[in-house]
Amino acid sequence: MSLILLKQTYSQMDFKDIINTMTYLSLGFIAVEIYLSLNKLWKRKHEKMVAESISIGAKLISLTPALIFTIDFALSGKWASFMSYLLFLFSVLVHILVGAGLWVAGRQKSGFWKLFGQSLKQESKEVGDLAKAIFHHNKADLIIEILVRIAQVDNFLDKREKKFIQAFAQSWNIDFDWKDYENIAKENNLDKIRECVKEYLDANPPIPQAQQLLDVLKMLVKVDEEISQMEEMILEEIGGLIGDYVNNQQESACFQVAIVPQSSEQEQAIRTLLPKAKCENVAGGHAYIVGTFYSQGYAEIICNRYRSFQFFSVAVFSDINQKDLVEVTS
Repeated sequence: MSLILLKQTYSQMDFKDIINTMTYLSLGFIAVEIYLSLNKLWKRKHEKMVAESISIGAKLISLTPALIFTIDFALSGKWASFMSYLLFLFSVLVHILVGAGLWVAGRQKSGFWKLFGQSLKQESKEVGDLAKAIFHHNKADLIIEILVRIAQVDNFLDKREKKFIQAFAQSWNIDFDWKDYENIAKENNLDKIRECVKEYLDANPPIPQAQQLLDVLKMLVKVDEEISQMEEMILEEIGGLIGDYVNNQQESACFQVAIVPQSSEQEQAIRTLLPKAKCENVAGGHAYIVGTFYSQGYAEIICNRYRSFQFFSVAVFSDINQKDLVEVTS
């Protein structure tokens, strides 16, 4: 029995020795990796673009925990870990020196701390660039289109609205040329605005971004110091769409447009023209729900379109907490 335990102990010690040996050997790989990285950097340390590409802020953040770990490993006698972090600290310090622009032509006369401060100041101006690029990505053009269409919804594109949209595009780093939107600016298409907003939400933007877009639209309609009924109505409609998106598609109180067939011929026509319309039982018969909207005014516009084709259509109020539909127009 003792012989078996002795063999197990010897085997465990042997394995531990192998791991310790491999740990120290890995220091060689770490040293080579750091050398190769710094070698590329060192040859280009005098180039302004190289210096400006180094985030001193990020290096300072990594410096603190690395220094703490280095001291801790030294006190614990974990020399392999201590040496690896020592190499990492050396690499960070070199990056900070290069990032400060110490070797960039024309900066040698300035002291290190002055260069260090200038680099941090420059970095603070650029800190949001990556976030903006991720935040707006491929829907930037669609956002601008929504803004332009909203500004034009009252059939007048005010200079203040144009200036607001231009400033918005610049603040979000969106390349913007009014020539690309000349045709859109001449339109007044409520359905297209709603369609653009739905397309934007279908791309699953971050919720804070969607909320911010709604805030921007509210500011846009106020910028000319006059809010038309049309602007108020489409803003209410967009607010409902975004509100449902923010609340995980849980529909709130809304208006549904229903068509009530007056004959078998009309019923057949509805089924042919609107195959996706949902048939629901109502008092005295049944009706086809052809759309859900968040603004009563918008729902009434849709109703009038169907009435122009001699369909009897009404807007009914629907609440998630109520099963009954309440007619609001006739």
